[in-house]
Amino acid sequence: MIRILRKYLMPVVLILLIPQVANLLTCTMLISKHLHNIPMAVYMGDDTALTRNIVKAFHDSETFRIVEYVDSPDQLVEDVRQNKIIYGLAIPKGFTSDLQKLKAPSLLTIVDGSQLSAASFARISSSDILLTLKARVLEPYLRQSFKMTSETAHSAAASLTFNSRLLGNPTRNYLNFLMPGMMTALAQVGLCMAASVSISREKRRSLATYTGSKVLAYTVIGFCSMLTILMVQVFGFGVPIKCGWMPVVWLTLFFSFCVSSCGIMLSTIFWDKVFATQVAALVFLPSTILSGYTWPLMAMPKFYQVISWYLPFTHYGDPIRDLMLKGSSPVFSNSILFFSVSAFVFWGFGMGCETLRERIAERKGSSVEAA
Repeated sequence: MIRILRKYLMPVVLILLIPQVANLLTCTMLISKHLHNIPMAVYMGDDTALTRNIVKAFHDSETFRIVEYVDSPDQLVEDVRQNKIIYGLAIPKGFTSDLQKLKAPSLLTIVDGSQLSAASFARISSSDILLTLKARVLEPYLRQSFKMTSETAHSAAASLTFNSRLLGNPTRNYLNFLMPGMMTALAQVGLCMAASVSISREKRRSLATYTGSKVLAYTVIGFCSMLTILMVQVFGFGVPIKCGWMPVVWLTLFFSFCVSSCGIMLSTIFWDKVFATQVAALVFLPSTILSGYTWPLMAMPKFYQVISWYLPFTHYGDPIRDLMLKGSSPVFSNSILFFSVSAFVFWGFGMGCETLRERIAERKGSSVEAA
């Protein structure tokens, strides 16, 4: 009994337990879905009703939390360096009077680029606030300076507008963007590591049946793990699944088949189980980054783009996110084909390695008997 438990302990821990725990902890960490209360400081070089209204718009926003009013723009830079704030707003002296004279004054914003996620969110949110204020601020000065009617001033102030639609993830929710692929990538590492030590050097009637049963077993275990991860995200944390479950099920099943076949192949190549798991980890751990899931492939050097094409997760990460957030993926069929072909190539190569190993062992045994 203890021997059986030891045999199946690593697959259960690597494929089922660790990814599920990591999924729950990480999704809970990102449960707020949006960044709130980003610390900011303000330099009020011009203290007028207009500039107070601008600051009030930031104060009323859920995104920002004003923690300090500073005496100079340089102090904003220093606050960023000391991690006191992530976002700073500097209103220059004479801002209101320059605006009345139509001298096109500008506001200075300072963002902590070392905290890229928060910085990106802060810039988008501040742009929304300032663009909303722009027409409302300009209208009275156009009316006063050019004797325009309210209607004409409003039209002039809003003469150039930008309408944008954010598709797929309109709320800029990092949970939706990151988790589906990130957590299944963790599961694939555990799946390949566990499969890479599954082949034992025991007598068997048919090598194809033996390796095939191993591939099938790990495919089912990996599929159950990955699908459970996605179900927890959808039903427990509100990640959308716009395509329905069937495309997700098929893509995940074939992906698990491919990764399991690769693990079995590694198990036939490397006898040393510790070394086999190290190779599996070395191959699959970097795939989340190299696949373009967190950083787009188009921004990578050509050499990396070529390498990434051969990684199974490249053909799973973006398609699963597209299916869940957009409802479809243009490369869905190509991904299924890639997984199928790769899986049979891995499986066939593994059987070839194991057959060669058996023949070498038989020859050595015959030589020993003859001696």
